[in-house]
Amino acid sequence: MQRYGLYVNRKAWVETIEVCRTEMLKYQKLAMDCLSGPQHLDLFGESSLNLNSPADVAGALSKCTNPAEAQASLDRYREMAKLVQTYGATFIEFIDPISWRIHAHFESTGASTGRVSCHRPNLQNLPSDTRFQACLSAPAGRAIVRADYAACELRILADFSGDASFLKAFEDSEDLHTQVAINLFGSPTYREQAKAINFGIIYGMGSKSLAASLQVTQNQAEEWLKQYFKKHPRIKAYLDWSVQEAYAKGYAQTRLGRRLALNTSQDISRVAKNMPIQGTAAELAKLAMVWVHRRLSQDFQEAVLVNMIHDELVVECQEADQQQVAEVLVYEMERAQKRICPRVQPKAESVILPYRP
Repeated sequence: MQRYGLYVNRKAWVETIEVCRTEMLKYQKLAMDCLSGPQHLDLFGESSLNLNSPADVAGALSKCTNPAEAQASLDRYREMAKLVQTYGATFIEFIDPISWRIHAHFESTGASTGRVSCHRPNLQNLPSDTRFQACLSAPAGRAIVRADYAACELRILADFSGDASFLKAFEDSEDLHTQVAINLFGSPTYREQAKAINFGIIYGMGSKSLAASLQVTQNQAEEWLKQYFKKHPRIKAYLDWSVQEAYAKGYAQTRLGRRLALNTSQDISRVAKNMPIQGTAAELAKLAMVWVHRRLSQDFQEAVLVNMIHDELVVECQEADQQQVAEVLVYEMERAQKRICPRVQPKAESVILPYRP
């Protein structure tokens, strides 16, 4: 991935940044017009209000006649400013002027869990804005094929715990969050609450954090967690066992045996629940990368992995091969998931992004 690089339409990227810069200045002016008053004028009649100062902004908002409009403009200004700062001149310098590719640096064990990290620049945290995404299409005659694991970490939890309802939901291709909402709340309308709980327990979230996430009282969050574990006793048993093992051994461990030594400065309970799941997700993604690379090298000319974003792999290939490459990508990713988590139905989904002039 480092050697081949990720293609970027530099001209379109620069144009997109300039559009964002224009929007940034527009909303900066709107925010200043809303927030600035006589008290912010300096000796030369210019506003001294600093939009990047929380104290200045908080004080100005408290005296503003239209705080909602001011806050909306301020939020949009900050959003555009962050895009310009992160993906502007410094980012553009990484685009090779001859190949139009970025040769970023990937660290195979960049995170303590064993996840791959990326820097100079970080290609795992590119803007989701469609204008930027359009700049990441393949060069002429080629296509980008992306595939990611569906509910990867929840499938790992299902395999580790052996929870029957989780396993059945994945086997039947049902929406897990909806099923949990029905089982826990009696209605699919509580899907977002169920989703927050499902992912929260993977990251070791307690009732306090869950309450803040769902904007309910801590007592309500505690009751929901209690009912959740009552409905899913094998998940509770697995998580409790993970914590006990971590305390007893002094480390948390993934399915393939990667260990993370624990210390008193960490929230051991949270790490013990999260690391085995997130670390195993990293392992199956790496195994998939190896198998995908081998198949591409054998069966397709000039098809190559160009990026990986944790549970998503990105391949660039000849436009004529795009459909077959998509099938290979999904097959090898699901095969890797099945190898490491044999009890759960694997699932990867692909999308093809053809050349865009």
